[in-house]
Amino acid sequence: MPHIEGWMLDVYVEDDEAVLWAKTADGRALRLTDGYAPSFYMKLADDAWVERLVKALEGHPHIVEVKEEPKYLSLCSDRKLEVLHVLVDSARNFRAVLSDVRK
Repeated sequence: MPHIEGWMLDVYVEDDEAVLWAKTADGRALRLTDGYAPSFYMKLADDAWVERLVKALEGHPHIVEVKEEPKYLSLCSDRKLEVLHVLVDSARNFRAVLSDVRK
């Protein structure tokens, strides 16, 4: 991988890519891109509903994967708890998925 020295000018998501603009030490402007698929985490108040929720989420047309993962719920937490990691197919569908999940 090439090494580049310079300054980050801007970072944003465009469609299904993360875009980074940089200015190199020799004055060139670079546009770097990488694939981007958003995700979010959910913790249910009642763990008894986890299996039912996973099945419902997996049937959503814009959810690619749902998996249980151990995570700290805050910086002050001393132990990890199981949460659901929900991977969405694209940035343009992220808000719609969040809206559907909140219903």
